[in-house]
Order: sequence, then C-alpha cells, then structure tokens
Amino acid sequence: MSETDEDTRTRRAGGPLRVASVVLLVLAVVFACVSGVRLLGADDVRAADATARDEALRAAKSIVGQFNTFDYRNAPAAMDGWLAQSTGDLHDLLETEKDVTVKNLAAGRTVTRGEVVDAALTELDADRGAAGFIASVLTAVTPEGGAESSKRIRMQGTLTRTDQGWLLSSLDLVKIQTA
Repeated sequence: MSETDEDTRTRRAGGPLRVASVVLLVLAVVFACVSGVRLLGADDVRAADATARDEALRAAKSIVGQFNTFDYRNAPAAMDGWLAQSTGDLHDLLETEKDVTVKNLAAGRTVTRGEVVDAALTELDADRGAAGFIASVLTAVTPEGGAESSKRIRMQGTLTRTDQGWLLSSLDLVKIQTA
C-alpha cells in the first residue's frame, strides 16, 4: 500500500470527527457572540423581569394563602376576599356561585387556615402579564367543637397582571400519585 492511500484512509477516518469538531467550534463561537450581545443589552430587561417575577411570586403566595383561609362564621367576608383577589373566568365563576359557596362554607362549620409553605413560578411572561405557579400549602382545619387537623396540599394556578396588580385567574389542586 502506498503512503498516499494510507494518508487518504487517515483523512477519511478523521473526516467525520474533524467535521463535528468544526461544527461544535462554530456553534460555540456563535453562542458566545449571541450571549455577549444579549448580556450587554439585557440588564434593564433582566431587572424588569426580576421585579415582575418577585411581584408575581409574592402575590401567588398571598392569594393562595387567602383562598385556603376562611371562617364559617364569616363566610361572606371570605368570599368577598376571594372575589377581590381573582380575575377572568375564575372571578366570574366565583361571582356566579357566590351564594351557594357562602351557604356551603357556613354549613361546613369549619375554620380553615392556609399557609403557603413554598411556592415557585413555573412560567412568567412579564410582557403579557401572565404567570404560572405551583404552591405547597399547609392547611389547618378545625371543625366546630372539634380538634384541629392539618394536611399539606399542592396547588397550581395562573396569575394575570391587572390594574389592581397580580390577580388569580385559575387555581387547581395537584393530585399526588402514590406508588
């Protein structure tokens, strides 16, 4: 075998590896350039996003705590608080079901206190004024004349930024699957 055949075989064997290396190098350079440009102009955007994130998370914690806290002896006040902290379809549903909900809360004869133990935003679109979140809530339920019992629930929901600030637009329980 001649030396040129061996050189050709070596070049072919190194060919795909060499192409992959060049592609990776080009991608790394493009990524570095794009990141640098974004980094230089992103300080204001990052600050605004961080503020929106902090405000939305603070609102989620507060509102979820309120939605898990009520006293059957003052059910109308709980409902008024829920209405004040909600917007969109959720607000409309609460408004429509207000009388039935107040009646059911009073008939349940329980005092429930919800405390958000932890929460996080799962998404944030600050420009659109929308945020998704998850929350872990410790609820303490005390039936009239009974002992308090506690349980932890997990919730997910969405917030919408309005003229009144961040308001709850959906709230659901997260089902926990056991093995």
